[in-house]
Amino acid sequence: QNFVISKTRLSSEYQSKIGLVVHEVLHNLGLGHTQKRQDASEHIDIKWENIKDGSKRQYEACIAANDNSCSRYNDYGTPYDCMSIMHYRDTYFITDAARGSGGKTMVAKKEGCDLSSSASSLSNADIEILKKMYCANSPQEKVILSPNHPSNYPDNQDKEYPISVDDGFVIGIWFTEFKLEAHASCGYDWVQVVDADGTVLLDKSCGETKPARITSRTKSLTVKFHSDSSENFAGFRTEYEPVGSAPPPVDGGWSDWSGFSSCTNGKDGKSVCKKKKVRYCNNPPTDNDGKPCAGDSEMFEDCVPAWTVPTKNLDCVLTGGWSAWSEPSTCSSLCSSSKTRTCTNPIPLNSKECEGKSSESSTCTGGDCPSSTTGTIKSTNYPANYPDNADITFPLAVEDGSQIELTFTAFDLEANSNCAYDYVKVLDTDGTTQLAKLCGDSLPSKIKSSGNKLTVVFHSDVDINKKGFQATWNIVFGATFGEVTSPGYPSSYPNSQTQVKTISVISGAKIELTFTALNIEAGDNCPYDKLTIYDSASQSGDKLDELCGSTLPSSPIFSTGNAMTLVFTSDGSVVSTGFKATWKVKL
Repeated sequence: QNFVISKTRLSSEYQSKIGLVVHEVLHNLGLGHTQKRQDASEHIDIKWENIKDGSKRQYEACIAANDNSCSRYNDYGTPYDCMSIMHYRDTYFITDAARGSGGKTMVAKKEGCDLSSSASSLSNADIEILKKMYCANSPQEKVILSPNHPSNYPDNQDKEYPISVDDGFVIGIWFTEFKLEAHASCGYDWVQVVDADGTVLLDKSCGETKPARITSRTKSLTVKFHSDSSENFAGFRTEYEPVGSAPPPVDGGWSDWSGFSSCTNGKDGKSVCKKKKVRYCNNPPTDNDGKPCAGDSEMFEDCVPAWTVPTKNLDCVLTGGWSAWSEPSTCSSLCSSSKTRTCTNPIPLNSKECEGKSSESSTCTGGDCPSSTTGTIKSTNYPANYPDNADITFPLAVEDGSQIELTFTAFDLEANSNCAYDYVKVLDTDGTTQLAKLCGDSLPSKIKSSGNKLTVVFHSDVDINKKGFQATWNIVFGATFGEVTSPGYPSSYPNSQTQVKTISVISGAKIELTFTALNIEAGDNCPYDKLTIYDSASQSGDKLDELCGSTLPSSPIFSTGNAMTLVFTSDGSVVSTGFKATWKVKL
């Protein structure tokens, strides 16, 4: 080809002029137009109507059958490059009409194919073609080739290509050609690059996608190649060069912890106040791909309200709350019992104190109170309305062997089907068995304890107040005999039932218990339904017996003191008629 430029002015301000000279020089070196490659139609769409008539041949594919000179045209297997200096731009030789309407001579078919930007310097594809044309048989420095490249590599290859550069440098390595048997995890043929320190710089790679440029960590690395027993391809070609050594990695180090911040809960009044201290990963900071600091940069601790100074922790706001009421004190000689609570649940901080009383007193019997056989109890303020949030307990006790009978003389509480708001609760001698839970305005029936103690509990909620109640209690002197049965006897007892019965007699006497009927679900060691008999007025005493099945005890059961407690329990299935027993005083 003749050098066709007759005249042009070169200037560093007009790079395209230099690019035109280079373009024509490459023609004289044997390179053809890129848009005339036989695979051009896969990448660009020629708009023939927009090309001047005398120039359309510049866009026709170069095929030897049509033009003998095309037999010398060779792209050497390089990728199609729209930015090659040998590729026309999309307005070259365009007709005036097309230029005026914004038309183009070519349109890209694939993303990334730039046909509009100026191409005034050699692309990688241009350089590769020149190397293959003029350097194919020359010794190649700093180049690694797979076996037989550019021909297909053989089967069953395991090759290692170690590379080293001078001290003070690391290695930059890149692939110029890459075609290996493809597989999702590269389990057949693969290339791997490993640094001298063991770091895998490139994990096993295959297929036709060229890996990105790699920089080693040390001055040496190894390129590893493997092929299996089938499927062969052209393999790879890679180049490398020494590059300035990267500074060594610096692992991060923590600074000292700061002091704690003030306490805060966002002033929400209820959540735990917390304080925070911090540290920073700056001693030294992480650099050059060093390891970051391990652990947390913040540490939180709960603030103890009793140790927290309100004026120094204004964002810590806690609304005070009452503790639970204490157990009532022993009944005094004035027949009074008291209970207390404290504003410590939680202690108020930057907030007002708890509302309400910290102590309450009620009448009582027993303890140091002179022996009594009768008395009166009533709700707070009776006969005036009781207040909100009232909780008062009346523990009643008489001499051993006796019982207590409670009679309500007036009753007016907020009504509810489950007595969930305001209520009076009556507990038997053991302090847990509930004999009644009452509300509304109907006068309750008389209630009798099973032993010598009875507890009456009054409660009101946050609204709706009534007159409350008044009741009298009287001692019922000890009986000398009686009868106890399971729930519902002689019908079947219910499932999931617990019944506690306490028998008390006069001091110094004992109790003789005789069973006349027994039919409780049977099982080894009574695992299902059972009757347990304790030698005391509560379940804390020694166990006298535990019964189930239908075999009556062969002899009566005797207490060692003046009280006996019977606890009957049933599970969630299988019921029977239960038990019946008689008792009498044994002097």
